[in-house]
Amino acid sequence: MESAVKGNIANLPQVRKAVDVLEVEDHPLLDLIYNVNPWMNRFELFDLTDEFQELTGNSYWYLLKNRAGVPKQIWMLSPDRTKIVPSREEWIMGYKYTTVEGIDIPFDKDEIIHFKFINPRNSFYGFSPLSAMADTYNIQLQMDEYQYNLVKNQAIPPVAIIAPKDSVVTENQYRRLMARWNATYQGAKNSGKTAYLEMGFDIKQLAQTPKEMTFLLGRKWTMQELCAAYGVPLSKVTTEAVGRANAEAGDFQYMADTIRPRCTLVEEQLNKTLVPMMDPNLFFMFDNCVPDDKEYQLKERMGNLQSNVTVVNEEREQLGKDAVEWGDRPIVSTGVGPMQTQEEKQADQDRQAEQQAQQLQDAQDAKDTKDQEKKDAQAADKADKPDKGEKDRDIAKALADVIYMELEKKRRAFTS
Repeated sequence: MESAVKGNIANLPQVRKAVDVLEVEDHPLLDLIYNVNPWMNRFELFDLTDEFQELTGNSYWYLLKNRAGVPKQIWMLSPDRTKIVPSREEWIMGYKYTTVEGIDIPFDKDEIIHFKFINPRNSFYGFSPLSAMADTYNIQLQMDEYQYNLVKNQAIPPVAIIAPKDSVVTENQYRRLMARWNATYQGAKNSGKTAYLEMGFDIKQLAQTPKEMTFLLGRKWTMQELCAAYGVPLSKVTTEAVGRANAEAGDFQYMADTIRPRCTLVEEQLNKTLVPMMDPNLFFMFDNCVPDDKEYQLKERMGNLQSNVTVVNEEREQLGKDAVEWGDRPIVSTGVGPMQTQEEKQADQDRQAEQQAQQLQDAQDAKDTKDQEKKDAQAADKADKPDKGEKDRDIAKALADVIYMELEKKRRAFTS
């Protein structure tokens, strides 16, 4: 709940008392927001609400209720026709709407939801950015008109046709000359043509004065002032020196400093007025429109872990990932691993010593096994190969037997 509901929404009574917060996707309040009235949808409702505030500082919703006093339709009221009826006791007694025909229609204060920008001059009505920049806006309009006339060649003509000295040009000659000139050279299709003048007329090209150039340059500063009043980064209205990094930074700034506060204004007002009429256990909250700053989030996450502000499992929960077994221990200052207790350190040392002893024993056993295998191989080779001395004795014995047999044959022959 703490990760999903933040800011002013988390301070609502129904949120503080809640055990858990769930998103409601089907409710009469949502039906009312999506089906505003037979001629307006949700997007048009919020778009027109913001436009009225940007232009006048005020926006009014009229809640059409059923017999049970529950809103069933929402209607927009024009801010310039809606007035507040003040009261000494209740501050605001109600509202009054004046129709086109001049008929005044009164409304109770619980029938109107009033959205407004902060106004330091008036506690009843809001103050729009346009009102704050009224003079600048009027100057912009005058500049637009000036440039429009300049494009139409009415403010400063590009050339002047000069009549010969001491000549008198009649009205008919002037009209005929100008008609022929405009028909031949005026317009984009006739640009680049060579001019031919008769009767000694001459052409003089006219240039803009430094004062006029400065006047046009002032449009740039006027645009910057208007953008500043509405909280719009220049990267959104110009392509001059705007790269991808500048555009992304401008988007983040615009969403964080301009759009999100306006969303908060609507949230606060609806949670104060409309939502309690429908269900006191609900609250209204926009999705976060601010794009994620991944680089900043990474630095913040690493800073939290290294400073022991959070543990790994808390950061993993923010990312929507499952917890890990070792993730509830703080990270050591060097950031190389989780911090250990004295018992855990001693256990690790004992385990490492045991592993080293086992490795030594395994190495010794392997050496003994290799030596025994070598001895067995030598014994097998010795058993397969007879002794050289024994072989010599066998040969000598065989020769002696042969000699004996020959001598025995000769003895028997001599005797006989």
